Amino acid sequence: MADQPTSTHSNPTSMRVRWHRVLLIIVLLLLLLGLASAYWYTDLVTSRHYEQSDHAYIKADVAWVLAAQAGEITELAVQEQDVVDQHAFLLSIDDTDRTARRAQLQALAQLKSAALQIHQQSEQAQQQVIRELQGEHVTAQAELARLQQLQQRYQLLYQEGLLNRQTMESNQAQRSMLQARLSRLSADIHAAEHQYEALVNRREQLQAEQQQAQTDADALPARQNQIRVHAPVAGRVNSLNLRVGSRVDVDTRLMSIVPLDSFFLEALFTETQIERMQVGQRVEIEIDAYPDQQWVGYITGFLPTEHLPPLQNSTVRRLPVRIDLDRSPLLPSLRPGLAANLRVDLRSNHTTNPIKNTAN
Repeated sequence: MADQPTSTHSNPTSMRVRWHRVLLIIVLLLLLLGLASAYWYTDLVTSRHYEQSDHAYIKADVAWVLAAQAGEITELAVQEQDVVDQHAFLLSIDDTDRTARRAQLQALAQLKSAALQIHQQSEQAQQQVIRELQGEHVTAQAELARLQQLQQRYQLLYQEGLLNRQTMESNQAQRSMLQARLSRLSADIHAAEHQYEALVNRREQLQAEQQQAQTDADALPARQNQIRVHAPVAGRVNSLNLRVGSRVDVDTRLMSIVPLDSFFLEALFTETQIERMQVGQRVEIEIDAYPDQQWVGYITGFLPTEHLPPLQNSTVRRLPVRIDLDRSPLLPSLRPGLAANLRVDLRSNHTTNPIKNTAN
C-alpha cells in the first residue's frame, strides 16, 4: 500500500484553540492591569484625601465615687457594668469607726480631765511646800536677827569681864548654823518655785489637750449607723472591687461611673499627618469589637503633648487627637480600652462641629 501524503496546512480547529488561549491570556493581563490601576488609584486617592491610623482606643470621662468616711460596706446595690441613674443608691457604709472614734475621744477627754484634777492637787501640795519653806525661812531669819542682837550684848559684857569666852563662841556657832540653814532654805524655795512653775505649764497643756479632745468628740455625730452613697452622675459602673464586709478608708475609690454619652476616641497620628488635619473633619471608624458596625466621628481637639514619652529608636513622633463619636444605638455598649482603626476625610467640612449641631 502506498503511503498517504502529509498535509502542510495546519488544522483549523487547533488554530482556533490557540487563538482563544491567547485572547484569554490577554484579557487576564488586562484585568490584572485594571485591578492594579484601580488599587493604585484608590491608594493615591486615599493618601491624598485621607489620613489613617490603627493606633486608636476608646476612652471616656470617668466620675469616681469616693468614700466620705471610713467604715465597713454593709449593703451593695450595684454590680460591675450596671447602668445607674443619677442619685441612684449605690451602697451603705457603717460608721462604726466614727462612733468608736467619738467614744475614744470622749474617753481621752475624760482621762485628761481626771489627770487635770490630780495635777491641780499636785499644784496645791507644791504651793503648801513653798509656804512651809518660806515660813521656816522667815523663822530662821528672825532667830538669826535675835542672835545678832544678843551677840552685841555679849560683846559688851565680855569686854567688861562679865561674860566668858565660851558663851561668845557658842553664840557664834549658832549664828553660823542659822546662816547655813537660811542658804539651804533659799535654795529649796527656789527649786520648789521652779517645780511649781513647771506644774502650772503642764496644767495649761493638759487643759488645752482636754479641750481639744472634747471639741473633736463634739464635732463627730453622736450616732449615725450608716452612710448611704449615691451616684453623682448617670452611667455605667466600672472598677468595682468591693463586696459586703469590705472595709474602706476616707477618700477610698469605691467605683467609677462612666457616663454613656462620654465615650470618645484617642488616636495617634504622625507629625506629618497632623499638618493636614483640623477640628471638625469627618472620621470613618472601625472598632475591632464590632466588626460589622460602621462608626462615624469628628475631630474635636488635639490633645496636649507635654506628657508624651521621649523618642527612642525612631524619629517619628505620634501625637494624640481626640475624636468624638456620632450618635449610635450601640454607643452605650462601648467599653474604655477597645481598639479601633480609622481614617480622617481631609476633604470634609471643618468649619462646624456636626456632633454639637445634632446635640442642639
